[in-house]
Amino acid sequence: GTLAVVAFAPQVSDSALVAMLVGAMAVVGHVFSVFVGGKGGKGVATSAGVMLGLAPAAVAICMLVWLVLVRATGYVSLGSMLGAMALPIGLYVLHPDRRELVLPSVALAALIVLLHRANIKRLLNGTENRFGRRAAPGPAA
Repeated sequence: GTLAVVAFAPQVSDSALVAMLVGAMAVVGHVFSVFVGGKGGKGVATSAGVMLGLAPAAVAICMLVWLVLVRATGYVSLGSMLGAMALPIGLYVLHPDRRELVLPSVALAALIVLLHRANIKRLLNGTENRFGRRAAPGPAA
C-alpha cells in the first residue's frame, strides 16, 4: 500500500486524492485477490500502508487504538475496525494539509467495517476468536 502511494501515484499526479485512489486499488487487489479465488484479506494492513504513505501521524493514532484494544480485549477484528474509525479523526486533527482525504478515509473505514460483518456477528454471539486463544464454542445448531 505504501509503495503504491509513494512510488506509483506520483508518476500520475501530485494530488493526494489521486494517491488515495491508487492506494484504494491496492486495497481492493488485496481484499479480492485473484491469487486466492477472489477471497483475500489483508485489507486493513494494506489500508494502513496506503495511509502510512499519505498521513503517517494519523496511522500512528490508528495503530495505538488497535494495540490498546487488542491488548485489552484480545479481539483483532475489533481493534481493526475501531482503529480504522479513528483514521478520519486523526487525519482531520493531525494533518490539516490533507483534509481532502478525510471523506475518503470515512469511506475506507466504512468499507473495513462492512468487510468485517462476519466478525461483528461472531463478536455479538461471543464466538469470535481472541488473539492467542480460541473462542468458547457457540450453541449447538
